[in-house]
Amino acid sequence: MSKDKNQIIVGISREIVDTETDSSAAFHVIRYLSLDVASGFHSVTVDSYVRKSTFDRGGRAVGSMQFNLTGKPPRGSDIQDWAYRSIVAEIEAGAIDSAGAPVLANSLTGADLVYADLPDAV
Repeated sequence: MSKDKNQIIVGISREIVDTETDSSAAFHVIRYLSLDVASGFHSVTVDSYVRKSTFDRGGRAVGSMQFNLTGKPPRGSDIQDWAYRSIVAEIEAGAIDSAGAPVLANSLTGADLVYADLPDAV
């Protein structure tokens, strides 16, 4: 699904199966986001839910994942949109981060973003 100018990213869609428990999660949302603008190193915790409807009704996450992002978020943009896009971004062959380390794919690389209409202004 592509983003309309009146939409925001609300999560990531990809089924992931935990090999230890055989439980699956298909909807993933940012729970915690920490930015260090000076260094360009950022930390994101993503909670995983069985499905989007579980999240929508306030159900419990079945797990969480930690991601480390690098670079500077663009000024004037939605910081959560930037983080979601960074997590799912395809990795170019030979890509390196700002510290010179190779950039590796994660379990959500290439996953689909989930969009919703912006809430009406109050």
